[in-house]
Amino acid sequence: MTPAGRNTGRGAPRGVRWRPALAALALVAAPVVSGCRPGRAAAPTRHVVEIRQFRFQPDTLRVAVGDTVVWINRDIVGHTATDSAGAWDSGELPKDGRWAYVPRAPGEWAYLCVLHPSMKGRLIVE
Repeated sequence: MTPAGRNTGRGAPRGVRWRPALAALALVAAPVVSGCRPGRAAAPTRHVVEIRQFRFQPDTLRVAVGDTVVWINRDIVGHTATDSAGAWDSGELPKDGRWAYVPRAPGEWAYLCVLHPSMKGRLIVE
């Protein structure tokens, strides 16, 4: 282009040839740069189960594979969160103690406090 803004006929004006290529690159790179990839699940979520008044609250929790489940003991006595089949166990959690579990496979787990077997919960992993 000339200083007056007219095209001299020597091809596309400076920068115009690259615009389609840059636009295509931006469309392809945006999901990768942002961390989103086709077919990938949402980021893991953190869920909390509080132990209060000798109960798991909530007593049934539905989560996704890869989410984090945190049990927090709000009672003044110790409790556990123990899978009934023995696959996982928090050990004894003192007052304000915490334990985290990340399920790696779908399924349904009944759990209880081994110190107080009437305390029961259910974890559903989808």
